[in-house]
Amino acid sequence: MTQGEEKPLYGRAAWWRRWLYAAGIHVPAEKIWSVHLRPRFFALLGSAFLAAVVVLAGLAKYSESPRFCRSCHIMEPYYNAWATSKHKFVACVECHYPPGSPRTLLWKKFQALSQVAKYVTRTYSSKPFAEIEDSSCLRPGCHSTRLLQGKVISEKGIHFDHTPHLLGVRRGRRLRCVSCHSQIVV
Repeated sequence: MTQGEEKPLYGRAAWWRRWLYAAGIHVPAEKIWSVHLRPRFFALLGSAFLAAVVVLAGLAKYSESPRFCRSCHIMEPYYNAWATSKHKFVACVECHYPPGSPRTLLWKKFQALSQVAKYVTRTYSSKPFAEIEDSSCLRPGCHSTRLLQGKVISEKGIHFDHTPHLLGVRRGRRLRCVSCHSQIVV
């Protein structure tokens, strides 16, 4: 063996050096504190980062799907009711979380993870509770705000005026859409 060449990596003591070398990290035998990063290391690091981003993006998208909500057995009756309702083409998160900024998106993810944690630790309520904001009902493409302005005739010929209900206070509380229209899909 000439000067400058390293001894071959053999034995149990060098398993970690062989593993690091395979990952693109070279640790010279004489200078264990001196590390040389090879291009393979950066390729592996970039690939791992890209894979993590793809997996997290997939999980984020899946957590917004009704199938994710159905994965908890306590949600089964609610899922079945939703699947047979007029709202079956609207994802759960469209109603259960208000529209808005990226902060709302982060809040959705936090809420979904907390629901999963409650389910796994069995600290969930046997009857789930959800607050539905009026902004969720009145977002573009859903229910029209014109239905709230003055007397309206519904599709079934019913005359109704939402104004006194939405402007007034009942039993010390301001009424919202779900005050009267709750449990629509259950």
